[in-house]
Amino acid sequence: MKRKSLVTILIAILVIAAMLLPACGEEEAAAPTAAPTAAPTAAPGKTVAPTAAPTAAPTAAPTATPKPAKQIKILYSNYYPPALSSADYYDINNWFMDEVEKRTEGRVIFERHWGGDLTKPGEEDDQLKDGLIDMTTIASIFSPGTMPLWEMDGALPFKSSDPKIAAQVKWQLYQEFPELRAEIERVNGVLLYCASYGSYQCIANRPLASVEDYKGLKVAVIGRFMPRWYSSIGAIPITMPIPDRYSALERGVIDASSLTPSYHLQFKYYELCKYHGMPNFGEYAAMAACIRNSVWDKIPPSDQEIMRQVGQEVMFDYNPGYLTQRLEETIAKLKAEGVEFEYLSDADRAAWAQSIPNFAQEWIDEATTPENHDVRVRMWKRYLELTVEAGYTWPMDWSNVS
Repeated sequence: MKRKSLVTILIAILVIAAMLLPACGEEEAAAPTAAPTAAPTAAPGKTVAPTAAPTAAPTAAPTATPKPAKQIKILYSNYYPPALSSADYYDINNWFMDEVEKRTEGRVIFERHWGGDLTKPGEEDDQLKDGLIDMTTIASIFSPGTMPLWEMDGALPFKSSDPKIAAQVKWQLYQEFPELRAEIERVNGVLLYCASYGSYQCIANRPLASVEDYKGLKVAVIGRFMPRWYSSIGAIPITMPIPDRYSALERGVIDASSLTPSYHLQFKYYELCKYHGMPNFGEYAAMAACIRNSVWDKIPPSDQEIMRQVGQEVMFDYNPGYLTQRLEETIAKLKAEGVEFEYLSDADRAAWAQSIPNFAQEWIDEATTPENHDVRVRMWKRYLELTVEAGYTWPMDWSNVS
């Protein structure tokens, strides 16, 4: 009997084991395939929103990558040599381009050509007009007659030596007189800013403490008006390119050079001249930084606004501060080279100014039509008005023009 019971128990154990083995196998096999996150079962009478199918992370659906903004490259050309990296003209324009590239985060960049490899002095306006370059800085002193209204303040000596006043007044005239704007538009330009680059002074090989000291002085000059600034007091003006002046000083062809002090430092005239006269002829907003209108139109409005803002900063903030600091540094360096600075008294400066012919009237009389004559009279009177409003006192009275 015992034996029979034992057999029965063994059979029962085998049957139970046989039943359990398949179940264990299923569980073990199922484990690796991490059962798809079981979709919730709807309770009776309720509908369950489908559980969004497992998001395939790698193929992150339509998160559209923003299209990179199109980069605009502007071909800038200027005759000024990059070797003169400490000179004002180069630095002022380079600062504008650096700031635009930075503030547009590279959407607007400049391909810069200095030293006349693309543009010679006086060719800037025509090359801009013909589309050979995209941007340049026109200096009317190198294109006499092509921008006669623009060079008005360049004709005048003894104007304000404040570069901010020079730019403010020129910019205001540009807003008010369509005829002045037409000179920029004639070359297919859009004006971004205007600026000066320092007041002309005089370095010489003899003392220049008074107006009398300038009599008989053979002085190298530039432009069509400056010769008579000097001849009016008995000096002998000689028009001469800047690079030729050092050897002319060595040979005694000239006694002096009339440029900004930074030029005199850069070209080492101090090696031959130890006296620096400071007649303070005043700041002339000669630089007209222009971009070709067809290029301007391709620039997005938001980046155009950035360029306008930087242009305003050049005129009214950066350039005035830069020129003030540059002059202080230049004077210190020239003094270290043994140069003595001599300033005219107010009486001498007024006497010199009053000896000069009325260039304002002469500039007005160059008008070729009655309409242009009227524009020049109105522009000159407005120029005087704006400079006086800005706080400048003229040492001569040229208000009586007709």
